[in-house]
Amino acid sequence: MKKKYLFLTFISLCLIGTKAEAQNVEDFESEPFNSTTFTNNQQSFTIASNAVGDSFKISTYPNSGWNGHSIDQKFIDNSIVDSDNDGTSFIISTTDGAYITIKSLYFFLSTSSITNTKNSTLTIEGKKDGTTAYLITKNSGFSNAETFIPNNGYTFIDFSIESGSDHSNTLIDELIFTTTNDGDYISLDAFTWNNKPLSINDFDGSKTVKLFPNPTSDCFEVDGLSKTENYVIYNTMGSKIKSGTIFINKKTDIKNLKSGSYFLKFENGGTIKFIKK
Repeated sequence: MKKKYLFLTFISLCLIGTKAEAQNVEDFESEPFNSTTFTNNQQSFTIASNAVGDSFKISTYPNSGWNGHSIDQKFIDNSIVDSDNDGTSFIISTTDGAYITIKSLYFFLSTSSITNTKNSTLTIEGKKDGTTAYLITKNSGFSNAETFIPNNGYTFIDFSIESGSDHSNTLIDELIFTTTNDGDYISLDAFTWNNKPLSINDFDGSKTVKLFPNPTSDCFEVDGLSKTENYVIYNTMGSKIKSGTIFINKKTDIKNLKSGSYFLKFENGGTIKFIKK
């Protein structure tokens, strides 16, 4: 038993040292009503309407959402609908342009009068830096918008299998949801996403960049930088903990960080793992 425990501990440490990924579920229950932004696991997102006459934001209505397991009260939708039978569209993007992966979400599709659509198609376009990374198209298999069966009328969209392809590990910074024809009302809940996986890597083959002391307690310096660098510190679950600028021959204060392992990621893509004592 002891040998088994030590083996599992070793495997866990290896995984932490090479790659960190966190899965996050946003059910919007703690988000402000009428907000066009939301924050989940310290990552900020922006909601933008993409259709004339419609307004997308975080709405609340009793027993009208679905958190993935049960009915809830808040979700993203276009409560203001133009009802012109030409579909609708909205965008979710990372506010700071951070890359993420999308695992799944729940999507409600209906006419403006909350009846089943007859011929509406849903497309979900994932974009990275303005370029299309993938396109998911769905025109059947939606939950019933009149009987609310199953999932309170929400359809489960699994990015690992939808449209016959696995997009669940594709990095994007923007999602565009578009419906056609009589699909004038849409709602989204239980938005499940992951931070970009972190891994230890070199800056480039021409220089060596080191963080010292490592382990450290109150502050650190970075040796080998040729210029000022912006940085973000992540924990081993991929959550953003701190950001700022590192100056050559200047110390960076980390007294407020809890003890543990962290990744120091530079704007140019280089990453250094360090330990806070």
